[in-house]
Amino acid sequence: MSNRFFTVRRLALTGIFAGIALALHVVEGFLPPVLPIPGVKLGFSNTVTLLLMIWGHPLEALVVLILRILIGSLFFSQATAFLYSLAGGISCYLVMLAIGKLLHNRYPVLISIFGALTHNAAQLLVALLLTGSPGILVYAPLLVLSGTGAGLITGLAAQFTLPYIKRIRF
Repeated sequence: MSNRFFTVRRLALTGIFAGIALALHVVEGFLPPVLPIPGVKLGFSNTVTLLLMIWGHPLEALVVLILRILIGSLFFSQATAFLYSLAGGISCYLVMLAIGKLLHNRYPVLISIFGALTHNAAQLLVALLLTGSPGILVYAPLLVLSGTGAGLITGLAAQFTLPYIKRIRF
C-alpha cells in the first residue's frame, strides 16, 4: 500500500526548508538586538513555517518548526531557551493554523501577526512560570508592539515569497 503524501520529493523539500529555517534562526542570533528587551527578535525562521502552512502542508510546517527548535536549541541556545522556543513556537503554529483556516490562507500578514502575538504571550507565560514573578508582565505592552512589528515583517516576507515558491511542485 503506498501513501502518496509521504513521497521522497516531499521529504527532501521538507528537509531543505528545515535547513533554511535553521539557517535563518542562526543568522538572526548573530544580529544585534532589535530592542533592548531580552529575547525580542524578528523571527525570520517563522517565515518558513508560514510559507509551508500556506503553500505546502501544515504537517510539514510542524515538522520544520520542531526540527528548528530542537536543533537550534541543542546547538545554539541554553536549556531555558528551548522551553521558551517550544512554548512560543507551538502556540504560534496552532494560532496561525486556526487563523489560516478561518481566512482560507489569503492574508499571510494577518496570520503572521496573530502568530507572533501568540508566540510572545506564550513566552511571557513561560517566563512568569519560571520566575514566579508577576513583575515580568510589565514587558507585555512592549511585546505586543514588537510582536505586531515582527509579525508584519515575517508576514510581508511570506507574502512576497509565495508567488515564487508556488512554482515549486511539492
